[in-house]
Amino acid sequence: AQVLDMVSPPKEQGVPIPGPRGKWLDDSVLIQYAEQIRLFSKIDLPIRILNPDPYVSQVHHELDDGRNVFFVVNLHPTEARQVDVGFSDGASKLSIWDTATGGRSVFGGDRLSLGPLGSVVLVNDSLEVNGTETRYPSDRDRVVAGAASPVQPLESRWEVEFLPAGEGEPFQRVLDTLEDFSLSPDPGLASFGGTLVYRQTFSGDPALGEGTGLFLDLGTVHGSTSVVVNEKELGSAWYGKHVYSLEGALKPGANRIEIRVSTVLANLMRQQFNDTPWRRWAFWFDPIPMGLEGPVMVVTPDS
Repeated sequence: AQVLDMVSPPKEQGVPIPGPRGKWLDDSVLIQYAEQIRLFSKIDLPIRILNPDPYVSQVHHELDDGRNVFFVVNLHPTEARQVDVGFSDGASKLSIWDTATGGRSVFGGDRLSLGPLGSVVLVNDSLEVNGTETRYPSDRDRVVAGAASPVQPLESRWEVEFLPAGEGEPFQRVLDTLEDFSLSPDPGLASFGGTLVYRQTFSGDPALGEGTGLFLDLGTVHGSTSVVVNEKELGSAWYGKHVYSLEGALKPGANRIEIRVSTVLANLMRQQFNDTPWRRWAFWFDPIPMGLEGPVMVVTPDS
């Protein structure tokens, strides 16, 4: 109540109340009202999102040494967001810390490119700028945000090995088209839970070289992934866009790719008719999407 008294201006001060109580308010109305409250209360924010979006949020923390840390996230599961940001004078000389790799890059602009479920950590620190440093957005950042052009789709048939969780026996299938297995008429596929291993051999165009400047975009994925190309491990991903650098991984002629997708176990639990605890937990929800839908493509970032 005390906080509400501090930030809630009386009506006679000219700040409108957005609609009657108990009525659902549109996001844009709430955003506008919050900005009016900020201006009225003379609150100076270290970071401001200039194009507010209900799927974009941020957290700010000031370290003991005076540095500001900003965490900005896009909560949309399938769509990218371009986020325009402004910072106070105390948050200059920003660098972006890559939470997956530990790398840092210089942020010298006013726009963040966030892929689906993408996030960035910005810190105002003394990262030296000498013209050779990595600058944001990187090539991978652009690909994740959807700014990429296809170079070679991987449309050949896929060999898929099913490695069930628990005591089930592995089995194989050959697919002409990638699919969401939760929708399969085959109950053995629709109720699968475990690891799916997709394998394919594709012919690499000599113009692709060793993959310099190229990325593998897995398209729509339901599960966590790890990728190996020609016995070179490209890494793993468990959220957002599943994009991998192909630097040093390709070769002229035949290239062998292996994509491992680990699924959730909900669909398996829904089919455990003889196991009451599992069924009690899982029977009530719809099948959970599962597997690699693609399209899987070699892409290059747009300049």
